[in-house]
Amino acid sequence: MTNPTPNLRRPMPARRIDTQTHAFRHGQSVRLKNTVVTSGHVYLITASLPTNGASPQYRIRNSEENFERMASEADLELFSPPSRDAGEAAIEKLFGGAPAA
Repeated sequence: MTNPTPNLRRPMPARRIDTQTHAFRHGQSVRLKNTVVTSGHVYLITASLPTNGASPQYRIRNSEENFERMASEADLELFSPPSRDAGEAAIEKLFGGAPAA
């Protein structure tokens, strides 16, 4: 006769992700480095993933896309929006002087 008790498995413990090894945090804005297709796109870190080899990984999302991407830390750079004076600095650098008032 067979044993009527179901085969119960112990749930796997959640994998703890070491935040000390990850340079970016959930909610930060980043860009992909060295890409032509997504150049200029800003992504939001949606999750930290376990390290694959030597590089931590992340899930990232762009508001214009209907999916999330996975990217390694080596492929990402922190995005900081240009300062308010960046336009004036660019004009000064390009034309050699401050814009006329």
